[in-house]
Amino acid sequence: GFSLANLNRSMDDDRNTLYKQFVKVVKKKQPAYFLAENVKGLLSMDGGNVIKCIVKDFEHAGYRVKYKLFNAADYGVPEIRQRVIIAGTRKDLPMDADFEFPEQTHAKPEKAKDTNLKPWVNVGQALSAIGEPRGDKRDPPNHVYSQYKLVVRNFTGHRETDPKKPSPTILARGNGKGGVCAIPHPKNHRRMSVRESALVQTFPSDFVFVGSLGSCYRQVGNAVPVLFAQKLGEQLRKVELVVICE
Repeated sequence: GFSLANLNRSMDDDRNTLYKQFVKVVKKKQPAYFLAENVKGLLSMDGGNVIKCIVKDFEHAGYRVKYKLFNAADYGVPEIRQRVIIAGTRKDLPMDADFEFPEQTHAKPEKAKDTNLKPWVNVGQALSAIGEPRGDKRDPPNHVYSQYKLVVRNFTGHRETDPKKPSPTILARGNGKGGVCAIPHPKNHRRMSVRESALVQTFPSDFVFVGSLGSCYRQVGNAVPVLFAQKLGEQLRKVELVVICE
């Protein structure tokens, strides 16, 4: 993903040009395909002009471009995480080699009943196999958690976590006091550990994060959920086979 400024800042904000570095690399290296990820708010920034500008710049770099808003929960990730994926196919490739977004595999339980889709995976299921941190060598890697006081209120990062639903979005941003605001555990007795947050983001249980507690939380929160990234990668593999056969 590339960073952009928040919705209250203008199109001219320096951070809104960071994606141009991404465009610059793509233009110079000319890969067959590219994928970029960003937050849902990208679509409404400056009345929709930001996404139009991004698409135009990638088109000028030599690509057919499409974008779509996804919820990771619709792909088996135990988390409500809405993100925009921008996909580009180099213009010299045949149209039947265009990158295609993956098909949805999961849905809200009530919707899944009427379709061939599986019900969303809930956070209670995702964390059922991991016990409470013991504070010794018996703990899995990174099974440490923020001591930031848990006061339930109607605000992002502070709402109660429902164990029967996908987790709220795993965050990377701070709590205003220098720390990351880790999501409450589904039992709502403390905040999720780095390891629990990583399980929600579908990292393998043996993937080790290195750095301070805050840095590890940010690494997890900034990541594209591994399972969703895998599905995007599988789509790339499909189109690459078409290119090879051509």
